[in-house]
Amino acid sequence: MTDPIRGCLTRLVDVPPRQRTVEPMNHETEKGGETALVDSASCEDLVEATHRLAKAGALGAVFVHYDEGLAGLALGDAEVPSIRAVVIERSPGLELLSLLASQAVEAELKLGKLISEDAYEEQFIFRVDEFHATRKENFLWHQYPSLLPSSGRETLSARLMPRLAVPEGWFSRPMGFVPLFNPSLLSLQDGTFLVALRMSNGQGCPSVRAARESSMDTRICRNELVLAHLGEDLAVRSHVLVEMPMLRCRFTAESQTAGRQFLDEVYGPMDARIAWGDEEIWVLFYAERNVCEVEVERGMHAAPLHIDWATCNGWYLYATDAAFLPSQCSWLGSGDPISLESCQRSCEAQKACTAFTFREGVACELRQCSERPKVWPLVGWQSWHRGGDQCLERAFVKAEELLAFPAAHGVEKNWNLILGEKLRLFMEYFIEPHIVLTASLWRDDAGIHLARLEQSFVSRWPYEVLHGLTNVRGGFCCLRLSDELLQIRTSQRRIGGDDDEENLELPPGPLLLGAGHLQRIRSPFDQAPGDLSRFRRQAKSRTYHQFFYLLRASEPFDVVAVSSEWCITINGHFSQHWAEVLAPGEEACESIQFVAGLALRGSEVVVSYGINDCESDLLPLPLSEVVAMLKPVRSAVNVSLDELEMI
Repeated sequence: MTDPIRGCLTRLVDVPPRQRTVEPMNHETEKGGETALVDSASCEDLVEATHRLAKAGALGAVFVHYDEGLAGLALGDAEVPSIRAVVIERSPGLELLSLLASQAVEAELKLGKLISEDAYEEQFIFRVDEFHATRKENFLWHQYPSLLPSSGRETLSARLMPRLAVPEGWFSRPMGFVPLFNPSLLSLQDGTFLVALRMSNGQGCPSVRAARESSMDTRICRNELVLAHLGEDLAVRSHVLVEMPMLRCRFTAESQTAGRQFLDEVYGPMDARIAWGDEEIWVLFYAERNVCEVEVERGMHAAPLHIDWATCNGWYLYATDAAFLPSQCSWLGSGDPISLESCQRSCEAQKACTAFTFREGVACELRQCSERPKVWPLVGWQSWHRGGDQCLERAFVKAEELLAFPAAHGVEKNWNLILGEKLRLFMEYFIEPHIVLTASLWRDDAGIHLARLEQSFVSRWPYEVLHGLTNVRGGFCCLRLSDELLQIRTSQRRIGGDDDEENLELPPGPLLLGAGHLQRIRSPFDQAPGDLSRFRRQAKSRTYHQFFYLLRASEPFDVVAVSSEWCITINGHFSQHWAEVLAPGEEACESIQFVAGLALRGSEVVVSYGINDCESDLLPLPLSEVVAMLKPVRSAVNVSLDELEMI
């Protein structure tokens, strides 16, 4: 069998040099050289082809897309090539190849459709044909995942990004979009929300990867925790950076960890969860710290999150796609609708004006509103309010209250708070088997201290849910659901089981709702139906599919219901290109979606999730729809970990 990569490059390099190159007029390196132009239809592995071209002395590689459309190079877990490689559309690419058969060509690569910095590469999109190229037995309950429609609104990260100031020193030039992902959501008593997001210089966003200024390029990983206040309509009202004690890890040649192979320094909290305790909000997060010259602690931390509020100064966006109710906001007249600024000035010119409803170029309705006016849906309109409301002023973690948990297995991540008491925390350590840890605390004038950390409860899901699947991971837990909210006392039949299969009912509420995911590494088999060439290009890259589950709200906190898997259709800022690539009626999700928060809004569950370690979004779902997805199960309790090889 002929090596497809070798054959692809043979066809390239066996022709005269002047017929196989593009002389770039505007190259990054400022020096001349040859850039290889290759028809990717003749190559199975573009990354390996790029490595071979680099060894041959090429300054870069331009691949003609194998079909109509456009996609990036799927790197998977391969080593990053030393030269730049891009993919261009097939039509202009074939025209260039035709010209090169008889003459040398000078070309200039420009940002846009030729070099895409505003779209996810192919490996970061999961198209529906990949489900059908996989056996049903490889998914929970032997069912293909559901595709839940996204909100269709601008993402949370896109709405928050213009308000953020990236800390000085992160990048050498301004970035239009930086990674802002894995949002954890919490509802407040007044119906508004808090959301904690990880801001990072990681390589999640295409714009950061293309700039060659991500943590993988600079070898310094920087992180900040952003806390935002959202209105009942999920519009951003205010935000702050959470003040943290110093969290820093420096790797040296003597450091006893694999992290030093990729990074020299790591700063700040990562992948935080916020949750209510009995009387306070807790934040749990992952961080890396030096404990001595050669040892590095890479584990979980927890502390109460302190928040200071202040009366909002100036104007803030009260609600989007909504207008103030006339019964609560008296009308004062119309202002200048030419721009948002002109409408604000119109309101400021009237002493009684405290709010306005605005649609650019259409209307500017001036209002005098009560302190907490209600709104009604009106697509395309914005409701703005001046002062009088509460905005975030400061959020911080006290050094003396920060708990650092032992990292028994090298790296400990993604613990969740099941129940927070004054002197005791119940934490979800592992989702299957379901392992619950108890942290006993003591408090004094000097702060909060960890007295003891112990394993309290271990349970296992029934085999018919997983049937041998592994790599089940936690995302977020727990959202408390009362028995009245659940409203599902009717029995549902369990799938699979013995001949004497029984009807199962959920136990009485309250119950705790969580969301987890299964991580899979793409490994296509040769007879897979669908676009096998694309599957092979994406091989070794990751996919995450989510599922809901319910826990008993009291000890032993065992799993009592599990849903089938699901993902959310593409909605990210960098996913919009793919909406044009997909065939009519074809659906797709981002490959990596990570649910980091759940909160109630009336009869809805709001899901907060990260996208490809780059973006954040929200999806309100009817609670009845979530409950309908769950199937009751009976977990085995008091399981011994000694019998489980995976732990």
